[in-house]
Amino acid sequence: MIEIGLGEFPPLLFSALRFLAAAVPAILFIGAPRVAWRWVLGVGLVLGVAKFALLFVGMKAGMPAGLSSLVVQSQALFTALFAALLLRERPGRTRLVGMAVAFAGIALVAVEYGASSPLSAFLLVIGSAACWGLSNVITRRARPPDVLRFIVWG
Repeated sequence: MIEIGLGEFPPLLFSALRFLAAAVPAILFIGAPRVAWRWVLGVGLVLGVAKFALLFVGMKAGMPAGLSSLVVQSQALFTALFAALLLRERPGRTRLVGMAVAFAGIALVAVEYGASSPLSAFLLVIGSAACWGLSNVITRRARPPDVLRFIVWG
């Protein structure tokens, strides 16, 4: 669906329309989140704006939808990295090995993809994954009592 939408609209407009179509009805039925608004704004900017802007621009620049879907899941790696840096969480040995395997997989995809396609598109999608990881850490730090309300408003 994203590829179809990107064929009809510029990436940032398409992202905004997508959120408008989903958020307006949702906020009418879901009460306001019970956390400080700075956390809602933080997740909204990092996840709703930056993550999807980078993803859609990367796809418009030539990153295929299927590969984008795979690469954006590297958010798990970024989540663990940001949690270690910002929340002082220390990953255990098993998690570190898993992160190394994930990083090697992404590096392999980057080398393989970069040989035939624009590396900039790949890097935009990696940036999207990093934003998703950062938004996960912001959400954890915010500790919303009702995650659904928090995410909808974000």
